[in-house]
Amino acid sequence: MADALDRIESQLQTATSFVTVFGTLTTTSPAHRLKELRQKFAHLAKMVHPDTVPKEYAGKAGEVFNELVTVKEAAEAAILEGTYDDQFVDTFILRSRSEAYECEEGPYKKGDFSFLYKAKNSRSEAVLIKIATRPPHNPWLENERAFARTNKDKYIPRFTDSFFVVDNGRRFHALAIPYLDGYVSLTDILHAHPKGLDPRDAAWICRRVMGQAVLARGLEVVHTAIVPDHVLVHIRSHDPLHIGWGHAIEIEDRTHLLIEKWKNLYPPEMLRKENVNEKADVFMAAQTMLLLFGKNKLPRGIERVLSRCTETSPSRRPKAHEALENLTKAIRNEWGKKYRNLKMP
Repeated sequence: MADALDRIESQLQTATSFVTVFGTLTTTSPAHRLKELRQKFAHLAKMVHPDTVPKEYAGKAGEVFNELVTVKEAAEAAILEGTYDDQFVDTFILRSRSEAYECEEGPYKKGDFSFLYKAKNSRSEAVLIKIATRPPHNPWLENERAFARTNKDKYIPRFTDSFFVVDNGRRFHALAIPYLDGYVSLTDILHAHPKGLDPRDAAWICRRVMGQAVLARGLEVVHTAIVPDHVLVHIRSHDPLHIGWGHAIEIEDRTHLLIEKWKNLYPPEMLRKENVNEKADVFMAAQTMLLLFGKNKLPRGIERVLSRCTETSPSRRPKAHEALENLTKAIRNEWGKKYRNLKMP
């Protein structure tokens, strides 16, 4: 009896899912699964109930039994939510002045100067919490928050909260962003298709990439970081989501922040720390497209457009609107207006 009590206590303490406590449920409908769960619970409860163990184990048994009841009730709720088989996720709480966020342990993504955590707010809405990696990076998050607050384009993520996380006396700026399901970054696409995409599959995505340069020009800034991490696309609606605006600078200003892993995508004038304009964005957008195509052979018209966009001299590159118009014309001349579905594993 003591062995069974110890075993069940250990299962409850180390469980990574409800399955590791009660086992796999073989039925499919919620009503049948609830019935099956309760049968499994009754079997375990008999072994740990204080009335069924020797008196010397009654105290411990009471604690284990109460924990088992709590886990069973949570498992019942999970069955109704369809999450019984999911793995448990460790969480921690962050609080702003107006909200409490339950965050999943371990970053979901790492940005250029921040970590992103999946979280839920007090209304159980999915959000991302963006936290500066180091206090000196706080200004970059403030730049991004200020930019998004003054520019309401629907393809720029909005921030719903801004606060500081204090750890060992150090203050880290944090931002809350609604989590939008269905979007993948171009980096995700490159990982899924390491040899590059068929140009027909990449065509619509490439228009979204150049669209970021056009958007930046319309907002009277130079993005300066149009790289695969900063362009997201929705694989069903084909909508873009443009991020990375913490890098944005005024036109004819110079940037002091280059992303080392994407250094080969930067135009020569940025590497020389010169003042830049929209044509720097055009160069980076074209270089990012070439990454998407990989070594696949490009149609002549598209190759011609991208060659102009990646000229060494900015004066020989087209402006962002012209580049997008030329790219769109070349794509439609080659394949028409149809979208091809993007396949992700």
